[in-house]
Amino acid sequence: MNQLLQDRLRPGEKVLWQGHPAGIRLMDPAFRLKNLIVWSFAVLFAAAAVWYAGFYAPAAGIEMGFAAKVSFFSLALGGYIAATPFLCRRNLEQNICYCMTTERMIAYRVKGETIRFQSRDYVDFAEASVEYLASGKANLYLGPKTFAARLELLNELLPAREEDRMMPLTFASIVDIEGACRCLPTYIKIDGFARSEPLRRAA
Repeated sequence: MNQLLQDRLRPGEKVLWQGHPAGIRLMDPAFRLKNLIVWSFAVLFAAAAVWYAGFYAPAAGIEMGFAAKVSFFSLALGGYIAATPFLCRRNLEQNICYCMTTERMIAYRVKGETIRFQSRDYVDFAEASVEYLASGKANLYLGPKTFAARLELLNELLPAREEDRMMPLTFASIVDIEGACRCLPTYIKIDGFARSEPLRRAA
């Protein structure tokens, strides 16, 4: 276990399970909608660049050197937007770690001597949700599987804020969904679990 994570644990708190995102498929139904929206914006920027340089600028008498610069900037921005889902996937698979403790669900990222840390206490939630993926892996939500929570699946891990305490926390594309669910207290109802519910610890 990373020492920075160990230092953030509460007195008596123990880590029961650890994992990380793996094998994320960007066109899996769980991730597809957000990525299609992102790529649609990239196409719009590319189309705008072609329209501006090829049609608007000549008709408006705009100097072609300036038009070329504007179009290049628009194309570059569109290219960056198009690459964003791939960059997010790489960041998740290479940098984000998950753990389940006796008290809470934790997602964290270690960078050098600092740690970015998000956690949710089990006692603040009455339900968890499992979403199976085409890859055979699964997403785990502590809290309901809302539309907003699904859109956050591939996002960068943000610094913890007090107002996020009651918002769902998600583990994206984990291999050992049974092991993670086994760590949840029995008072948390698990929605979407395809097999018989794993033996879980008492609260």
